[in-house]
Amino acid sequence: MINREKYLNELFSKYSGFWNAGALVLDQLNENYAVKGILGYSMVADEVANNQAKVYDKEEGGIDDVEFQKIYEQYYNSALEVKPFVIEAFILSNLCQDEIQENTLKAIKNFSNKEEIYTEELYEYLDKLEKQESFMQDMVWNNASFDWDSFSQREINVLMNNEHTIHSFFEKNSNRIEDEWERIGIAIEETLRLFTPQTREELLKLVKNLSINLGDIDTSKITDMSYLFFDTQRTHFSGIENWDVSNVESMAAMFKGAESFNADISKWDVSKVRDMEGMFAFATSFNQDISKWNVSNVEDMAEMFARAESFNADISKWNVSKVWNMHGMFEDAISFNADISKWDVSNVKDMRNMFAFARVFNQDISKWDVSNVRDMFGMFQYTKSFNQDISGWDVSNVKNMASMFREAESFNQPIGDWDVSRVENMENMFAFAKAFNQDISKWDVSNVRDMFGMFQRATSFNQPIGEWDVSKVEEMQDMFYGATSFNADISGWNVGNVKDMRYMFYEAKTFNQDLSDWDLSSIEYIDNETRDLIRNNHNNIRRM
Repeated sequence: MINREKYLNELFSKYSGFWNAGALVLDQLNENYAVKGILGYSMVADEVANNQAKVYDKEEGGIDDVEFQKIYEQYYNSALEVKPFVIEAFILSNLCQDEIQENTLKAIKNFSNKEEIYTEELYEYLDKLEKQESFMQDMVWNNASFDWDSFSQREINVLMNNEHTIHSFFEKNSNRIEDEWERIGIAIEETLRLFTPQTREELLKLVKNLSINLGDIDTSKITDMSYLFFDTQRTHFSGIENWDVSNVESMAAMFKGAESFNADISKWDVSKVRDMEGMFAFATSFNQDISKWNVSNVEDMAEMFARAESFNADISKWNVSKVWNMHGMFEDAISFNADISKWDVSNVKDMRNMFAFARVFNQDISKWDVSNVRDMFGMFQYTKSFNQDISGWDVSNVKNMASMFREAESFNQPIGDWDVSRVENMENMFAFAKAFNQDISKWDVSNVRDMFGMFQRATSFNQPIGEWDVSKVEEMQDMFYGATSFNADISGWNVGNVKDMRYMFYEAKTFNQDLSDWDLSSIEYIDNETRDLIRNNHNNIRRM
């Protein structure tokens, strides 16, 4: 490690040299453009006027001084026609010099805040500025585009013609300077960036330094941006819109918890990204247009927009055909209600909590191919607006439907033809789904083991489910708790494996069926009300 004061002096000295070099570069830029521009055309006009004066010299019978002045002004005014183009050239050349000086000041400020500086770090900065100087010199002195030492006859003739011809010429050719500067400007911008991290760890160190402008970081070598801005305190993300993310494969939790983040990243090339799990989770301000992102290689979108409370952008055209995990993708995305009806979700296996608490979501997803989904736990729980016809879904591979429609207050669609034969868990499936009252009597629930609270507070439900095979069910606690409309005949149920019936019919005010034939040999827990309903005394029942 080296002493700060000693090497800061060297740093200032070195940077002063770069400033001087930059000034020389600027002079060369100005000379090339100015000679071709204001000064150049003025000189040409002056020369033409002098030649005219020789021809019409008064001593040889030519024009007088007044007439000469008119001729001179005609050509000089013609030169002024190109003034706006040359002024732009001056401005752009000054911007290039300003870029060097600005980066120099940033570097000095950065080092000034440190007690000690690593030698390697110091000389890395010096090397970068040397490359900047070299680049500028190369662009000016070694680029044929700047080799304008003379004027074409066509350009000189423009000065001697009328205003219409002048405008026509520049309308036809005016892009030359602008296009050249745009090309050079982009190259300079890329070259002048101060930081070129090679790894995620190096990049993470940079973005945690709130004094660093994100636009000064070259991210083209980075392949992993996971958790980059996780719970960041940064409030300004200027420059991130220009990041080169074309080589990034993981953006997992990249902006998770970045509550202030709402930058325009619409032009990012995310075509190589495979993992976007939790990318914008808890990014409560984010709501930018990312409709044109190429997400065709993404495999994991779990919790991508979870708790992204402002997000409601158009992502209808995303190609999600490779995604297998959408667990919690829009969970708690309380503003989200975008059309995703045409998504290809045929490879998705996990849809747990996908729209949980997405209170306004109510889009037509009836044509989704969910045939590979294994888990739909809580998929629409607390999705208070959702009431789309999903009766045609192939749910034959789903094993978990616990809380699937819990507190989905509006849902009441005919899902009686669903093949639920592989489902093992229906805990709280329709709990508090106060509108649901569809015929599901034909469901094959023979593999279900848990029906805890399945129709709890489902105040409208009253369907004939007496033929259900519940022989594998072990948990029926709270199953019809508060189901005030339910009074179906379920006397024939085989409840021989049920261990817990606590509060099964508590506050089910309408229910009065005779359950005296139920086999309660496995019961371990039961409340008095349920016991009285069954009207059968079993010594092994632990009354609660």
